[in-house]
Formats: sequence, C-alpha cells, structure tokens
Amino acid sequence: EEGVEFKACARCLENRVTPAACAAYCSKSCQKLAWPEHKQWHALQTRTTKSLEQHYTERDTDFAQAVTSLDDEYDKLIGQAMQATLDCDFKTAQKLAKRAIKLKPELAQAYFISGSAHEASNEPTTAAAAFMQAVDRCTFGTPTWAGGVAAVHNCFYHGDCKISLPNWMQNAVEFKRYADEAVAATPNSSAVQRMRARAYAHQKPAPAGWYLDSLDVSDLRQALKSITLAAELEYNTEDQKRDQFDACQIGEALWRKLGSCLIPQPYKWYDFSPGRWVQISGLKSDAGKCLNGKIGKVLDPPNEHGRLPVQIDQQRDGKMVKPACLSPVKRDDMVQILRLSARGEKRTAHSMESRAKMCDGSSVWYEEISMPRKHSIFYRSSPKGNSPVMALCGFPVIVQQTHSHSHSPLEERADFDCQLATFLMVEPVSGLAPTKWATRVGPVLVYRPDGTDLTASDLDLLILWMSDLMGQYGDPEFSYQMRCNAAVFERFCDSLR
Repeated sequence: EEGVEFKACARCLENRVTPAACAAYCSKSCQKLAWPEHKQWHALQTRTTKSLEQHYTERDTDFAQAVTSLDDEYDKLIGQAMQATLDCDFKTAQKLAKRAIKLKPELAQAYFISGSAHEASNEPTTAAAAFMQAVDRCTFGTPTWAGGVAAVHNCFYHGDCKISLPNWMQNAVEFKRYADEAVAATPNSSAVQRMRARAYAHQKPAPAGWYLDSLDVSDLRQALKSITLAAELEYNTEDQKRDQFDACQIGEALWRKLGSCLIPQPYKWYDFSPGRWVQISGLKSDAGKCLNGKIGKVLDPPNEHGRLPVQIDQQRDGKMVKPACLSPVKRDDMVQILRLSARGEKRTAHSMESRAKMCDGSSVWYEEISMPRKHSIFYRSSPKGNSPVMALCGFPVIVQQTHSHSHSPLEERADFDCQLATFLMVEPVSGLAPTKWATRVGPVLVYRPDGTDLTASDLDLLILWMSDLMGQYGDPEFSYQMRCNAAVFERFCDSLR
C-alpha cells in the first residue's frame, strides 16, 4: 500500500543478503505469517554458505592470502574476492569479481567466484550464467571444468533459473558424456557424482523429476552407482539424506526391472547395495565351494543377470554372486578399524578423512572404517599383533599395508611415507624398523587382532606413546625393557586421562 513503510528482515541484513533477495515486511503480523517459509530459506542459505566456506577454506585460503599481495591487479582482485567469499561477504565478492572480469574477461576464475557468490545469495539465474561463462573458458575434461559443469547443473536443479538449459543438458546422450568426463576428472566430488546419477536416471530439473520406469537396467546401474558414491562423499547432512532417498528410488526401480524375486527373504534390495558387507553361502560349484563362509563387500549394483560383484579379502576385482547366496552382515557384528594415509595421497574438499597431529607437528591423516568381525584379517592374525613394541606394552595391534586410492597414485619415494606405521613396526632393541616398514610403506590398516574397536582416541594414544618412546632412543641410558612393558604403558595412559 502507498505510504506503508517496509522493514527489512534483520537476519537478512545481518547476513548481508543482496537487496534483491532481502525480505521486507509491512508489519509484525506480516512478518509472523511469512516467517515459517522465510526461515526455511535462511536454513537453505546457511547450508549453502557452510558448504562454500568449507570448499574454499580447504582449497584456497592460502592462495587468497598470497595473491592479495601481488602486483598484478587481476590477481589482487581475485585474492580479495576469494577472501570476501571466505568472510561470507558475498556482495563484496560479486563486485570484486565483476571488476576482475572487466580486466581479463578471457579467464575463468573470476566467473567461478562470481557464480559462487551469487549462488550463496540465492540468485540461481545469475549464478548459472556466471558458471556457464566459466565452463566455456576451461579446457574440456580438466578438474576445473568438471567443477564448473557440476556447478551449472546444481543451479538448474536446485534453483529457479530463468535462463535456458545449456545444450549439453538438453541432449541426453551429450549429458551422459559430460557427466562421464567430469567423473573421470574428479571422481571424489559428491556434486559431480550426483550430476552423473541424474544424467543416467534422465532426471529433469524440478518439478519434472524422475523417469525411472522407462530406463533400461544399464542406465539404472550407472545411476545407482553414482548416487551411492555421492551420498558417501557428501559432508552436508541434508544433501546426504536427499542422496540416500534418491538412491532408494533408483535402487527400487532397478530391482523391479531385474525381478524382486531374486532377493532372498526376508532381506530387501538395499541390504545388498554397494558398500554393504555380506557373507557367502550355498555355492555348489567346485570353484564356488571354497568361497562359502567368506566375508566380502558389494562393489557395484547388480549386472543385467542380477548378480552382484563381491570383493573378497581386499582383492581389487569382485566375484559375481547371486543374491540368493548372500546374507548381509549385521551392524552388531561390525568392528571399527583405522586406515592411515600415506604422505602423498591427495585429499579433496569431499575427503572423508580426519587429521591427528604428531608431536613434531606433522599430520597423520586417517579414516575410520567398519569391518566385519568375522573378516579374514582377524582370524589370520596373531593374538600378539605384529607391532613388536605394542605387543610388549600389552596393547597388540596389527599394521597391514593396503592399496592407495585409485584417484591418488603414489609416484615419488616420499609419497609412500607413513611415519606412525614405521614407528609402530620398530624393533624394541634398536629403535629401527625393518626395510619393508622404513621405506615405501604406503597407506596402512591398523586394527586390534582380537576384533575389538580401534578408535580415534586410541590413535591419539598411540601417537603420543610412540612419539615419546622414539625420542628416548638417543639417550645412552635408555633401556627398552624398562620402558616397553605393560605397567609403564598403563601408567602413561592414566597420566593422559
């Protein structure tokens, strides 16, 4: 009404939302009526902001600080815009990115920052346009290009975009090709895996939705594989729940195509989804009988015959097994172990690893893994473990070398370093590790031979104990018999509680 004074939402002003997206109310009652819906919008913006903040903080903080001090004006603007994004000052980031684009319109970086800032300000149309400009300036098939393609896709699927879909999203075959190339470039991105799932599931932007029942088994398999990976890689809880819901829809459609009767009673199809642990039984062929009773992990969705690839004893390839010969391992029968990364293994913004600190300040990157208690790694192990020092201390552990991640090949000698694994395998008398554990160690699994949990707290304890112990081997009066025993180790543990 004319003459009515509209007041802006206080939270919008606090979060520096752009005027175009800022809510305004004519009265308290108006605000009260509109608040439930507007509150949901703020929740969405907060999730987006946290996602962007983690994305940029892990990848670009050091770069932003470094380029801000450079002489080149474009680099200065890029650094300032990135810092503004880190500070959640998206309006300033937009202005700085715009100035950088005017200076060097042929470069992609400013378009990426502009798109991220507009997306965080709930302006999907402007964000999508900026990301499309960035993609046009990237080399096809590179990680940067893949991130841009996924960002464009995300704007159209989760925002009310007022511009036309890019050509590659309008054509189903071309959409799959782009998605496959993007996954090849950045396999550990939840956004890229999610885009590939939608490409193969022929999902259209809202409100059109899924067309699952019209798809063939091959496309459904690929869609389920990617959406399952997206859910595993996603660190945002709400997005992860959405991915898990989508995986259920795609999985149900796939098993409807294959025939639900293939699933043994009383189990459901999701009991045999990728990543689930299963026990093999009932195989009758001469080659199959030796697998009965073994524990394995389902690697991928079923093939066109309804058979599942099951990885046994950490082999890279899986054995194709009918669901009728499998039974899922119960959660109560799972044990927690730890995977320690090698120095050269690359981490991304979507990495599931955590970090602990050695006493010298170096990092120990690790991942918590659930393993069936009946897995062969436990019953093949010595009760005393294979760490000589920890066996003397009454806290036996097994240290076992494992494969590096497929996206992170180790090349240089230093890439294979895993300092804590080397410490755990030293000989008590000399304080030196055998050659196998001194060089080219690579990533390792660490676990208790008795099948009990090895937790992150246990890892902190091992780091402190081994760091303290290794520091004493230079003392001429040091005696390993006086130090490496259960009583001393127990007192050490008590001192930390």
